[in-house]
Amino acid sequence: MEDPSEVVPPSIAPTEGDLRGACEDLLRSWDATYLGVEEISLGRADQEADPIRFLLVLAFASHAHHLTGTACSMLDGGDYPSAVPLLRVAYESALTAAWAAESEDAALALHNQYLDGAGKLRANVQKTGWFDDLLERVHEPGDATDVAPRASGEAGNFSNLCQALEPHPDWLYTTFRLLSAYAHPSGSVVRMFVPGTADQGAAFSPAKAAEDAHRQWWHAAATVLLHAGQAFDRLDPRAPRQGLLARTGELIGWEEPLRLSAAARLAVTQARLAREREPD
Repeated sequence: MEDPSEVVPPSIAPTEGDLRGACEDLLRSWDATYLGVEEISLGRADQEADPIRFLLVLAFASHAHHLTGTACSMLDGGDYPSAVPLLRVAYESALTAAWAAESEDAALALHNQYLDGAGKLRANVQKTGWFDDLLERVHEPGDATDVAPRASGEAGNFSNLCQALEPHPDWLYTTFRLLSAYAHPSGSVVRMFVPGTADQGAAFSPAKAAEDAHRQWWHAAATVLLHAGQAFDRLDPRAPRQGLLARTGELIGWEEPLRLSAAARLAVTQARLAREREPD
């Protein structure tokens, strides 16, 4: 006979109501803790002071919460087609916040990405000839900064960024792809607006989401708020939301906060040590 002490109770998937409640609690807690605060002391005891990186985390975490709050209002009203693309963008900001909180080259790598994008935009604008007067008043993007090649790859490719995080990097990227299916012209969008077969004609308003899909999108919203919240909470020495975030993680199956993988951390550290050895 099986020993009752060794029996693992089956995991029970959270209901849509559970997930709605978790999102409401997390959004309310974020606003109560940080909205309107004029000064925040960031940084953990085991980290060197890095105000630029910390501000990046604050910006991306705030962005994720802002978009998810709007998406939750849409979900609550049944407007899933409008909510899911917002969740996709919010998810990207949440995971970028988690990565930036852990990678010491994150700020420089993201800055290089910004310079690269600005340079390409300037080149494209110059081809149009429409904004010559404006371009004369705008400085050209500066030079890129030397950073760990791995960090550059993570900043420039979201799949690489997901693979740099643990636990469950493959699932992190899978969630992104699922959300992206409804954020770009795709078969998922076609099926949403033209359901059924060709002889049934087109629907000029989106098909209603299946009942089981409702819970899935609320789960995605809770996941965004969890990862964004934990990224910032880990930089706040007070960790004021740690308990709420931990309970949410248990509810949705993310019991460990995201962290940089050992391989990604080592690559960045080795690049920094190599830079420090270079002659001035």
